[in-house]
Amino acid sequence: HLNQVGMEFEGCDDTKSVAVGQLAHKAQEFLVETGKFAVANSITARDIEVAVAQAVVFFRQANSTESDSILTPVFNSDNKALAELYIKYAVVAVARFTQLLNTVDRNLITEKMVEGYSQGENFRGTADLIQINEDGTATILDQKHYRQVSTRNLNSFFLQMEIYGDLVEQTLGYKVTGYEVVLPWQNQTIRRKR
Repeated sequence: HLNQVGMEFEGCDDTKSVAVGQLAHKAQEFLVETGKFAVANSITARDIEVAVAQAVVFFRQANSTESDSILTPVFNSDNKALAELYIKYAVVAVARFTQLLNTVDRNLITEKMVEGYSQGENFRGTADLIQINEDGTATILDQKHYRQVSTRNLNSFFLQMEIYGDLVEQTLGYKVTGYEVVLPWQNQTIRRKR
């Protein structure tokens, strides 16, 4: 079933791809915030469905001043078919993300504001996912819900994570030892050491 829906997703336009990515990202935040990744292979299909439902509620309750998401108007309109399509794809994206990351116990934190100096400039942003390793170091994780990923995309992702690595070290005090780009639609995680 995951592969069939994944093939359907390949045919989506960019707007749908962005919307699904936003919905899946928010659902993944809920899974991380509730500690679901702490125990390997513990996340169930029901956990994923509940997390996506929580994400839908989040976007439904957001108003245009709180959220620049393209999902807020969709979940507050009568376009049930589009909303259901986004939900279906997001469930699959989160399931794939979970298959990639819930294979080992992980101490993850999400949505941490970080700021500091990197590559000659001051930056401020929100780190999506940080894994705190057993030795007290950290790994920066970034999920990308792209349908296709080029080498240029990957280089850009890793450059972004290098900046976040500097900011995490300066703001949170963890020594960052590596990076992981999580690509649910490609069923792949690409790692680099710092």
